[in-house]
Amino acid sequence: MDKIDYSIQYKKWHNDSIEHYENSSSYYERNFSHLLPKDKEANILDVGCGFGLAIYAMKKMGYVNVMGIDISPQQVDACHKKNLNVELVNDSVKWLEEHQNEFDTIISLDVLEHIPVEHHLRFLKAINKALKMDGKFVCTVPNANSTFASRWRYVDWTHFTSFCEHSLEFVILNSGFKSVVVSEIEFMKRPKFPFVLRKSIIHWILFKTMRYFRRLEAIAELGAEGKTIPLSLNILAVAQK
Repeated sequence: MDKIDYSIQYKKWHNDSIEHYENSSSYYERNFSHLLPKDKEANILDVGCGFGLAIYAMKKMGYVNVMGIDISPQQVDACHKKNLNVELVNDSVKWLEEHQNEFDTIISLDVLEHIPVEHHLRFLKAINKALKMDGKFVCTVPNANSTFASRWRYVDWTHFTSFCEHSLEFVILNSGFKSVVVSEIEFMKRPKFPFVLRKSIIHWILFKTMRYFRRLEAIAELGAEGKTIPLSLNILAVAQK
């Protein structure tokens, strides 16, 4: 495959300003801090780390042994400019296979959808091997149940697929993990003062209202299953080795 500059796509939503790193940190802390090891010296790896936003956030949380790998020279360069411990790799699977039993936690956020389906099992098995015994794997992927699932699938030319909770559970369990829990993960944060009318509150009310009707639609179409399927744009999987 021809070499491409993935940062062209990445920069539609992210930039390498320190303000963006700081603002993004609250998202990662809100959604992932409870999934990270209690030991601040635990070995944590971010596979497909992009600009290193999650790594930056974890360092702010006090984690001292956090590193990332990525195949994009442009994105790794952005990480190095922020003094983040990130390595440029040609083959992520090969790198993982060469670092077996090294990491307490591995995260891979919005990465699996960029990998051809026929390579998913090998990629996830390599992650499993790179984890220590009882290690944890955390990933996010586009949610095929979402109202905007089609846009979320095709907004990026390098996406190969999207997932629902069942397909994501299936591929992770078939990669050697002993358990996995799949759930919603939200980009939007509940306003601190939801009764004070302002622009963010109106957005929040619209979001909650439309999500309510979307839930009714899911129940109408799927019955009891519709009560619990994740409806967020992305879904989160937490797997145990």
